[in-house]
Amino acid sequence: MLFRRDRGAQPELSLELQVKLLRFLEERSVRKVGSRSYERIDVRVIASTNRDIDEMVRRGEFREDLYYRLRKAVIAIPPLRERKEDIPVLVRHFMKELNCPKLITPDVMAAFMEYDWPGNVRELKNCLESAVILSEGETITLESIPENISGDFHLTGRRSENRKVSLKFFLNEYERLLIESALRKAEESKSKAAKLLGISRQSLLYKVKKLSPERTAP
Repeated sequence: MLFRRDRGAQPELSLELQVKLLRFLEERSVRKVGSRSYERIDVRVIASTNRDIDEMVRRGEFREDLYYRLRKAVIAIPPLRERKEDIPVLVRHFMKELNCPKLITPDVMAAFMEYDWPGNVRELKNCLESAVILSEGETITLESIPENISGDFHLTGRRSENRKVSLKFFLNEYERLLIESALRKAEESKSKAAKLLGISRQSLLYKVKKLSPERTAP
């Protein structure tokens, strides 16, 4: 992290440290604490920021020569509010990462799609971690997620008309989430997972093949 997010905060990387970083990038050598000699090293530097770095260069808060030394391949990642089609995919990923078999209700997923996520992916992950802890029983409901998210959904009461996510995509991703949750709860047993979902084993195998081809049936 090069910058704090506090209002009016100065760069965490001072101009003095920027000079040292620039020298390292040019010479590719470092001197360990207590050593008198430099060692050449081969590393790849990845830098990220959520600030307007061009403006900081104009204001003299960030060295222009260091900026262009770092600026080789630039990847701009849009905020989560501009790529809401990623939300169901991220939810599935984080639930799998948490190894949580709980099911997420459609209202919760709809609330996630309605919310603008000013904290981006990190906020979504924290929300899910909190919901897993606070939820009772086998489902995560609106009562388990932060009020600022569920409250916004209650106020709108419907999906935004200008949402770019198709209904088919949303339903497919939600179905995938249900199936993967059931499989985790059933310890990957297709027969037990089918019973949890209230469908036949054959139907489950078909859906797994269609929605999660990376899974193989035993």
